[in-house]
Amino acid sequence: MESLQQECIHEGRGEFFEEAKPWLTGDAGHGDQKDLARRNGMNETALKVAIHRLRRRFRHRLRAEIAATLEHPEGIESELQALFAALKKSVNPGNPSPVPRQETEA
Repeated sequence: MESLQQECIHEGRGEFFEEAKPWLTGDAGHGDQKDLARRNGMNETALKVAIHRLRRRFRHRLRAEIAATLEHPEGIESELQALFAALKKSVNPGNPSPVPRQETEA
């Protein structure tokens, strides 16, 4: 997350990153995207695209970080699933359900 934040700061979008961060981390729930869009001079569609792109960049960085820790890069998917399962349990310890598989982009 830090590297993405630094990249956004370098691009002059550090404030936007901070405001959009809850939508990257899942903390936003059903937050007010209309208000966030207005504050950043966007319409809702443009905001949704911007958040989607930030999520994609974050996903690529996360995958790269995990790959750097593995001896065999083909284990990335199983490592991601284990990470998401551990995170889900830490957020909701009483729910042992598996984390849905994340979509991957080519």
